[in-house]
This record gives sequence, C-alpha cells and structure tokens, in this order.
Amino acid sequence: MDIEQYLGAEKHRSIEIEISTRCTIMCRACPRMYQDRANGWDTGFMDIDVFKDIVNNSNYQVYQLVGAYGDAIYHPQILEVVEVL
Repeated sequence: MDIEQYLGAEKHRSIEIEISTRCTIMCRACPRMYQDRANGWDTGFMDIDVFKDIVNNSNYQVYQLVGAYGDAIYHPQILEVVEVL
C-alpha cells in the first residue's frame, strides 16, 4: 500500500489519528449521548502496527491523537504509541 498517496501527506502538515473508541466520560455534546448505536461505540483500538505504518511511512510534521469518539489513554499500548511519536 502506498500510504503517502492514501494519506495525502504531501499536502498536509498534520494528521489527526483516533487510536481508541473507548471512553468513560459522558460529555453532553458527545454523539454517544444522543445517537443510538446498536453495536455500541466501543469498537476497539487501532492495531499498533497500523499506527506505526502511518507514522513511519508518512511525512507529517504533527501527529495528533484525537478523542472524537474515544480517549487515546485507554489504548492498551499507549506507552508504545507515545514512543513511536
């Protein structure tokens, strides 16, 4: 897979990556609070090898671990994620 072409890193300075969909906070504005999801919101964690592939094969200057639907701190390999960054 040509990750550069897929991610378009040549056009952007930063990328937002969501590595977890697990969250225990109940923010009022979060879609978790008002959208009905039959399978739930906690769909898992990004595979660490996929994360490494994104970081190691792109030329972004900034990698942001976002929490749009989950909190990165719950990723079981968060320390390894931070080391990769």
